[in-house]
Amino acid sequence: MTLPFRDRHEAGRQLAEKLYEAHGPSTLVLGLPRGGVPVAWSIAHMLHAPLDVFLIRHLAPVEEPDAVFGCIGSGGVRIVRYDEARRYGLGSVGVDEVTRRERISLLARERTYRGQVVEREYRDQTVLLVDDGSATRQQLAEAVALLRQHEPRRIILAVPILSVDDAETLRAVVDLLVTVAEPTEVGGIDRWYVEYDRYSTDPARAEQLLTDAGVDDLSLEILVASDYPETVTAAQVMESQLAEAGITLTI
Repeated sequence: MTLPFRDRHEAGRQLAEKLYEAHGPSTLVLGLPRGGVPVAWSIAHMLHAPLDVFLIRHLAPVEEPDAVFGCIGSGGVRIVRYDEARRYGLGSVGVDEVTRRERISLLARERTYRGQVVEREYRDQTVLLVDDGSATRQQLAEAVALLRQHEPRRIILAVPILSVDDAETLRAVVDLLVTVAEPTEVGGIDRWYVEYDRYSTDPARAEQLLTDAGVDDLSLEILVASDYPETVTAAQVMESQLAEAGITLTI
């Protein structure tokens, strides 16, 4: 064991050494974006196993993005806490509308990672779910619960660094938990990596790049058929995301 890890790929290689005996011939390696993907890539490469991503989107009212009442995951799975949704004034119709909006965003992200949306088969497989240590205990537990709905044969959770308490909690919800180290406290995840790039969107940076390129008041216009609700919702998601970078999208 070598700490801190040089980078996420090194963390993946150290995890792979511990996973040689645990994985089987039908193991599928799933990286949790964004940080878990390079870790998963190294594991899949060393184990000669197929690699994919498993995406999650939280469910919350548009006007209250922190009021999370559930989540969705790749492959059409969903967890909804209806009592919490009702607290925010959402009935089943409202929950379904939020779900539809977030599923469009999830599918768009899947296309970004895969180039296309692929119907992945998880049932009866050993699934190896991978993160870099940046996801919270609740986020990892949600990912496992969503994945469990696909009825895999086994779920192995591989995370290079987890606190002792988090590891104890997560061992109870997976078939096997594999870590490199379990300190009493993790603190900032970047302290465990020599090189730790933060993969995140940066609307302010995008706006600055447009300004530097001499582009001011960029406006776009798209035509959307109103009789296709999913297309309208997708356009509205695009409108919101582009607005953060100072780009006006007219629908």
